[in-house]
Amino acid sequence: STALGGHGVPLDHGAITVLYLTGMVSFEEYQQVNAPGLDRMVTKKIGRDFSSLLHQFGADLLSSLHGVKSKKILGEISVDIKERMPKRGEKLPEPLVAALSATSDGDVSEQHRPAGPQAAPRPAGKTPQPPPGSGPKRDADGTPIGTRSGPKPFVVKP
Repeated sequence: STALGGHGVPLDHGAITVLYLTGMVSFEEYQQVNAPGLDRMVTKKIGRDFSSLLHQFGADLLSSLHGVKSKKILGEISVDIKERMPKRGEKLPEPLVAALSATSDGDVSEQHRPAGPQAAPRPAGKTPQPPPGSGPKRDADGTPIGTRSGPKPFVVKP
């Protein structure tokens, strides 16, 4: 947050749901998982605490969307929550960004491979072997050096 001279509030599914249900973001912004102006509204000093509390409440809200506790807290924040709250048994529509990322083809690590000579394709089913001598130290006969058989047995002295 200090590297760019600013700060931002991380938004996950629960956090953007809370912001939508309280009326802080529109449905279009909810679909794009975007909360413009949130980083200007929340100061840098309380940004970490706000992000943590927003995430915790978002997780609670997603676990029980129609729970009494969640509705009570949302009702204290915003009066017109009933307009945005889905009916019992219905779910809130998923944000479009989450739906797009779930349908992307290919492995992310394969998509973001570096270019150049080190970008050669990996051999299928083989993992690189560690360099020789990097394993545990052993004697000439192959037994590990300095290993103990375990804790000393408990002995009751008379």
